[in-house]
Amino acid sequence: MAVEDDENTVLEDFMALLNRHQYHGMASENSHIHISRFLDMCQHFSYQGISDDAIRLRLFPYTLRDKALEWLDSLPVATKSMVDSSSDGSISTRTIDGAWELFERMATTSAMWFIDRVVQTRLLGVYEVDTYSVVSAKIDSLFHKVESISQTATAK
Repeated sequence: MAVEDDENTVLEDFMALLNRHQYHGMASENSHIHISRFLDMCQHFSYQGISDDAIRLRLFPYTLRDKALEWLDSLPVATKSMVDSSSDGSISTRTIDGAWELFERMATTSAMWFIDRVVQTRLLGVYEVDTYSVVSAKIDSLFHKVESISQTATAK
C-alpha cells in the first residue's frame, strides 16, 4: 500500500508541475521552448510497464491551454486514424524520432489532404466587401453611366 501511495504522490506532483508550465498559444510564447521543457520534465518521470513515449503522448495535452487547446480540440477525430494509417499500424509503436520523421513526411504532403477545419468567420473591414455589395455597386455605377449618356444625348 505504501508503494501505491508513493506512486500516486509522484503522479500528483508531476501533474502539478505540468500545470505550472502551460502553453497558451499566444504570439509571445515559443512552442519549441515549451516542448523542450516538457521533454526535460518527462525525463524525470517513468511508470513501470509504460513506455516513455506513451507517457509523453498521454500527458502532453494537459500542458495546453486557451488557443493551443482550442487548436488541439479542432483537429478532426479522423486525424488520429490518418496518423495511425500513415504509420502502418499505430503511432504509439513508434519512437519519438520515428514519429517525428512521420510528421515531417506528412507535413510535406499535407497540401494534398482535404480536412474540414473550424473556419473563423471574418468581419467585414474597410477593404473587405461581400459579393452582394460589389455587384450592387457595379450596377449603380452602370446606371449612372447610362443616365449620363442619356442626358448628354438629349442635350444635343
